[in-house]
Amino acid sequence: MDGGKISESDYALLSQVINPSLIPSSYYARISDNIKNLIRTSGNQQFIADHKAEFLSLWFRLLKDNPSSYINAYVDQTLGFWYPEQTGIPFVISTDPNPYGVTSSGILPAALSNALRSWTYSNNQQSFLGIFYSCGGYAWLFLLLFAYSLTKKGSAVVFLPSFFLWGTLLLTTPVYGDIRYLYAVVACLPLLFSFVLVPRKMD
Repeated sequence: MDGGKISESDYALLSQVINPSLIPSSYYARISDNIKNLIRTSGNQQFIADHKAEFLSLWFRLLKDNPSSYINAYVDQTLGFWYPEQTGIPFVISTDPNPYGVTSSGILPAALSNALRSWTYSNNQQSFLGIFYSCGGYAWLFLLLFAYSLTKKGSAVVFLPSFFLWGTLLLTTPVYGDIRYLYAVVACLPLLFSFVLVPRKMD
């Protein structure tokens, strides 16, 4: 895609799943859906399932031959979870077609709903209000609170679940900065604030 190296044998292995010439036009580093859907619609998913070890080895071989591409891709794919000025999708008001009969419907008048949606999306891009939709902003707030908790005996352990969630996103994020994936951490922040900052009586 960016002038990287791949051997003929590895190219042939990749070709068993999908036509590699389709990847450049579909690939977008900040979301996995494009390539995922490309494989689902025109690829051979069963071949991946039957050759997991080979594709794991392929991943490491390409890393060895193209380290800078991997670094650039990792930064692009995780940027929203650690860089405050990057804002992702603030919310989604829709449902995809599904076999369960789940649909979306609003309780507000359509005009008011559309106005609120437009206002929220436009302010998502503003530096001041955009921070409220920024996973990176919440992550740094969480990290600063954790750093302070280290001065409080027994406080740091309550941060572990949130750390595991954030760490998982840094390892396997499907979208570069969608707040719904970090929402559990956001929801826990008031509790973490109170646990660390509010004085506790010692028995």
